[in-house]
This record gives sequence, C-alpha cells and structure tokens, in this order.
Amino acid sequence: ESSGAVYVFDNLPALVTAPEISVKVAGKAELVDGSGSVNLGSVAVGKASVAKLFTIKNIGNADLKLLGLTKDGPRAAEVIVSGFTVKTIAPGKTFSFKVSLKPQGKGTRKAAIHLKNSDASEKLFDINLTGTGL
Repeated sequence: ESSGAVYVFDNLPALVTAPEISVKVAGKAELVDGSGSVNLGSVAVGKASVAKLFTIKNIGNADLKLLGLTKDGPRAAEVIVSGFTVKTIAPGKTFSFKVSLKPQGKGTRKAAIHLKNSDASEKLFDINLTGTGL
C-alpha cells in the first residue's frame, strides 16, 4: 500500500564537475593565488639562477586546461620560463615547468607570472616572483 508521500531532495548538494588548479614549488607548500612570492634566489648579473620546479596539479574532477602563461612586472624580461606548454591536465594528474632568474642589474628583482587556465575561480593564477642580482 502506498502512503502517497512525495519526497523532495532539494537540500542535497549538486554534483559539480569542475577542474581545480593547485600549484606548488618543489619542496614548498601549495601556493595561494596572488599571495606571497617565490624567491628565485641570488645570482650574479647576467647569469641564470638555478631553476625552480613548479608543479600544477588538477585536484578537481574535470579536465583542467592550461591556456597560456604571461609575465609582467618591472623585471619580467629577466624571468626565464622553460617547459611550459598549453595542454590539458586530467583529474589527479600533474604537469611541471621551470622558472629561473637572469638579472640584468644589481639589487632586488620583482616580476610575476600568470597561468591562464579553466579553473572557474582562478582563471588567472598569479605568482609573484622575487630575486636578487649580485
């Protein structure tokens, strides 16, 4: 016998399918979009610093598309990015690239890189960079 009751489940969260970017520098904690800075080290003018390994992980449940990388800031031309390519990262997978500094002058060097991607809340993941020319 049916009770005639109708059950409505409108309090349940919707299953959202979305990519989620996570960025780390080797040996360091996860970076926060636009917060703090990554120190690329101190190096003689005209020489390249030891490259830092950046790893992007897709911690979401849909493909993360890396759409590009841009540089800006007062010393953007001194930042060397290698191994970055436009690509798709499947859920749970990673992709790494390297960043180093080749200062053209002495003193503090500042720039930023921006990872354009398909994460809805961090479409541009901003990473501030510092270093020192000796």
